Amino acid sequence: MEARTVNKKDELLNQVEHLVDELDALRRMVDTLHDDVLSLSPLQHEPSIKELYALLGLYDRNVYLPTIRTILTEVRPTLVEGDDDELLKGRDWNQEPFANVLDFARQTRIELVSFMRSVSSDAWERLATIGERTLTLFDVAYAIVQHDAQILRAAALRLHDSRWSS
Repeated sequence: MEARTVNKKDELLNQVEHLVDELDALRRMVDTLHDDVLSLSPLQHEPSIKELYALLGLYDRNVYLPTIRTILTEVRPTLVEGDDDELLKGRDWNQEPFANVLDFARQTRIELVSFMRSVSSDAWERLATIGERTLTLFDVAYAIVQHDAQILRAAALRLHDSRWSS
């Protein structure tokens, strides 16, 4: 195995793991955030801030971890993408204290990163298909980072626009 592949794996996993730091930073500010800002949706079909952070954990537990396990156990599997609405069904995240939502996202990310670190570097080259795209675990890790950035950006814009005060 090339050192370059191992370094690429470690670099991507460090980026995936960075979400834990982001959640920890927000967790320290949780008392300064108004619950109505966190629980209300700006539009009928848009998730609230609580739901956005819940989606981070829901994707880790219900999409990314099963996807990785499938890639590791099947030969070139065909995968499906996660669906925000489906993932949010079954639990009203807006009724949860925001600290609990953040703790859920943090714990699921720690579990995901731990599992991904345990995967051999060779296995990161295994192929899967999603839609028309062929991907490896490197692509999955990159997609996780991109999805995190998308959710964190949406939440930050929403918090900024709410004009909440500390």
